[in-house]
Amino acid sequence: NAEKIRKQGDDEISVIKRQIISNAEIEAKDKIDKEKFNWVENVFEETRQVILNLSAQEKKEILEKMCDISDKENFVFYVDKKYANLLGNAGNVKEADINDFGVIIKSKDERVTIDNTLTNRLAILKQHKRYDIAKILFG
Repeated sequence: NAEKIRKQGDDEISVIKRQIISNAEIEAKDKIDKEKFNWVENVFEETRQVILNLSAQEKKEILEKMCDISDKENFVFYVDKKYANLLGNAGNVKEADINDFGVIIKSKDERVTIDNTLTNRLAILKQHKRYDIAKILFG
């Protein structure tokens, strides 16, 4: 009978030991995943900083590419007041408080809006390139 009680105790200890190990493994994996997520996020934040620290000429070239659409005369290009001077005095470029680098393009009838801001472009890239970046960083 004592042997049976000891066996039950050993079995319980074994179960508890496996649970502790399993919980520790899950916790460790969560920490690793969180750290990997932060590394990938950091890639996008560093990309943002690289773009924001470009020369005025380089920023101008990017803004011009963002505005390069067909049928320009039917659109208005909204640029943050901080960057509006880079595009000159074109009639369809308007200064706006968008608080971001880039351009918001609206059709004159306001049916179409294209958000070409840095924040939006990076968000789209995150959706499509997160896996590729993680693969490069972590194999």
